[in-house]
Amino acid sequence: GNALDIILDLYHIPLDHIIAFGDAYNDLGILSKVGISVGMKNATNEVLSKVKYITDSNTNQGVLKFLKKFFDNKNY
Repeated sequence: GNALDIILDLYHIPLDHIIAFGDAYNDLGILSKVGISVGMKNATNEVLSKVKYITDSNTNQGVLKFLKKFFDNKNY
């Protein structure tokens, strides 16, 4: 989360333009800061309760599936 703050400030990127994926407690810092938070299907209940979207698991190409669906729907 702290590293993200530095990068966003340096490059003047709005948070609503950032997508983060996570599945465990260590991902909560970044997931709580970004505009588009995505939990993997196999994530902990704590992560799933705090994200905006849920996608398939890592082993089932969840990131790819989410990105295709998200950008096909022109939600950006």
